[in-house]
Amino acid sequence: MRARLLRDYRSQYANPIAFAAGERVHVGAADSEWPAFAWMRTGDGNEGWGPLAYVAAGDAGHAHALRDYTARELDADAGDEVELVEEHGGWWWARHADGATGWLPASHLQLDATHRRDGGAINLADKLAGIDGTFSPRVVAEMNDVQFKLVKVRGDFTWHRHDHTDEAFLVLHGTLRIAYRDRDAVVLNAGEMTIVPRGVEHCPSAQDECHVLLVEPRGVINTGDAGGALTAPNDIWI
Repeated sequence: MRARLLRDYRSQYANPIAFAAGERVHVGAADSEWPAFAWMRTGDGNEGWGPLAYVAAGDAGHAHALRDYTARELDADAGDEVELVEEHGGWWWARHADGATGWLPASHLQLDATHRRDGGAINLADKLAGIDGTFSPRVVAEMNDVQFKLVKVRGDFTWHRHDHTDEAFLVLHGTLRIAYRDRDAVVLNAGEMTIVPRGVEHCPSAQDECHVLLVEPRGVINTGDAGGALTAPNDIWI
């Protein structure tokens, strides 16, 4: 998969954290902007943001790495083309034409249009397998100005509303509960869907992990008017 840089990006860290599978790392607080990442420290004292999905929690804030990782970011200019290798938490591991590799924020990338509208089959199970964490919608298709997004839900989301659009929820796996302030909650099982009307405050939740296909216009922010720590980067494709 290929993408083009929408604007320049420069690495934020001179000495990015890195660890190998099996290495012991200390895990601190999660990032409020990028909740899939937490502040980590390796045995040699190097610190930086690391993906929570890459470590298995232990005791006293320690964990062991499940796979190799480096926080190295990629320097690239607006208009540059890169090959996208892997996505995690709103960032893509990318390879530049000059051979350099590193992470780039999805917000700086425009995916190749052929990925969006190539007319081929889209395997939702495969797409879901590539999504780490919950409450982080990923776009899998686009039709005119409408996007189809996959999201994993577990626990309570935040109360919010979308003032300018309806929102469709189709449950693919598990059970989703959508609570309302002024009416009874709607409970959806796999194969069931509902439409949340525009301007209506609601709160999705799931006791166990639930997989949902969202259908809504391009540009809709997942937390609507509420904002907060669960706000996910927008227009991220998988």
